[in-house]
Amino acid sequence: MSGSDAAKGHEAMSVVAIEKPEVGSGCGPSAVEAAIRFVAGQPGGARRILLQHHRRADGTCAGCLTVPVAWPCVVGVIATKALPLESSRR
Repeated sequence: MSGSDAAKGHEAMSVVAIEKPEVGSGCGPSAVEAAIRFVAGQPGGARRILLQHHRRADGTCAGCLTVPVAWPCVVGVIATKALPLESSRR
């Protein structure tokens, strides 16, 4: 994250960032929680995502090819959070 991003209050994506409360009405699941549940509901979904979205040697995500994104990317965080849910459904 650049200094200007930090000054603007932008936070780099991480598992910790996902665990902070979402802005909104507080009714129903957040978009991230819904995405985690969706991925966990797909047979092998989280593992398939993590085969593509993993950390490269340069610290970026191997699956985010359009624009280099620092690992963990949003998709990687969602898949990582879905892994325990996916394995509990077996």
